Amino acid sequence: MISKMFQELRDTAEAAKTISKSNGRFVTMKPRTPTVGARFHDSLQSLVDQMAKCHPWFVRCIKPNNEKAPMKFDMLIVLEQLRYSGMLETISIRKTGYPIRMKFQQFAER
Repeated sequence: MISKMFQELRDTAEAAKTISKSNGRFVTMKPRTPTVGARFHDSLQSLVDQMAKCHPWFVRCIKPNNEKAPMKFDMLIVLEQLRYSGMLETISIRKTGYPIRMKFQQFAER
């Protein structure tokens, strides 16, 4: 009795895998292997999901001079590094009153 139940399920599953052509023949559909693009998309989505779960903070190291000499501070080199890393823009944005990270609801309300 139980084997008949499973046989019916198996038959139903097999019937779902076949497609009828116009000439009356049935073709069994094989599951396709994922393409490189599909695997890349899945991998990227997984990475984005993981990044959305955490709140990363980054530490930016600034070299005080090119000679690596102690107690020497070259203002032009430091300023150049701050400009190219985007820190000067971040500082000017923060000075105008925008928070570092804003919740979507807060953004939408503005």
